[in-house]
Amino acid sequence: MVEVALRYGVSRQSVHTWRKRYQKGGVECLVERSRRPHRVVQATWVCRGIAL
Repeated sequence: MVEVALRYGVSRQSVHTWRKRYQKGGVECLVERSRRPHRVVQATWVCRGIAL
């Protein structure tokens, strides 16, 4: 795993993540995923505080 990470300039954690995805569902599961959070709790509290 270390050699693969060094060759492609990524972390070992990324290689492990991609390997797990591939084992789970093949090439289709290697598609880039959004890193956007589903919701931001802190922003909700700030907006409520301003609205009051």
